[in-house]
Amino acid sequence: MEQPETGPAGTATVAGMARLEWGDLAVILAIARGRGLSGAARSLGKTHSTVFRNINAIEARTGVRFFDRFSHGYAATDAARAAVAAAERIEEEVNALGVEVLGRDTRLSGRIRVTSPEAFAEDHAPGIIARFTRRHPDIQIDLSPGHGAVDLNRREAEVAIRATKAAPEASFGRRVCDFRFALYGTADCLRAMQGRPLAQCTFCLIEGIGLTFLPCYVGDADPRLERASDAIAGLDMSLWVLTHPDLQTTARVRALMSHLYEELTQNADLFSGRVKPPGRWNLLPATN
Repeated sequence: MEQPETGPAGTATVAGMARLEWGDLAVILAIARGRGLSGAARSLGKTHSTVFRNINAIEARTGVRFFDRFSHGYAATDAARAAVAAAERIEEEVNALGVEVLGRDTRLSGRIRVTSPEAFAEDHAPGIIARFTRRHPDIQIDLSPGHGAVDLNRREAEVAIRATKAAPEASFGRRVCDFRFALYGTADCLRAMQGRPLAQCTFCLIEGIGLTFLPCYVGDADPRLERASDAIAGLDMSLWVLTHPDLQTTARVRALMSHLYEELTQNADLFSGRVKPPGRWNLLPATN
């Protein structure tokens, strides 16, 4: 392979950068964000070997070394940092354009990407989505479970169901209800721990051994578990249905958000921890 030509310390020549193509920026950005080929392959949906061939071809064609190779991974050169900055500007503009175009869509058809907590996606979302798609068969819902915050500005999802202290500033949505946590364990575990100080208890719910903190909608709905505390005020959050502000007038997004709000409100007591009181196993009674 032809050795890439760079200026001092991996800086790019003007001629080399001029031969850079739009698709090249996506590869360079993915490697930089993934800190190597494996992370880039996952984000691009390609194999490790394909990304390896891609970056080698880019460097050969442009005559620019974008990454220094080490046993522990790839390190970006000054040329890569310049390319990443440009790629991120382009990405931001493309995402903004996509949000603006989608925001003008008045059809009750198309695709909506939804993100929600994992337990909700497994136990509650299937029925909620099924009832929505029966009413709107031309709308496709793609559900992505996860606890991490998604970036609505980067169009990682169009609608987010999130438990959070406060909704992100760059979002539009409705607060559904309180979202609370409590302490849980099996009945056998709680009997074995009876009379022991809480500080001496094991906090790991594995095969019925120990205690754990769970969202009330998870713990209260599990017949294997007993609630061992009142809702813990220090962990209180709110449940929200959110979207990007520019998508609030999109017909299909508006229809889904209204449906989600109605469905979630019906289960507000479950999310708020008012369904299953702790009874005799209250290890952390609420203080007034």
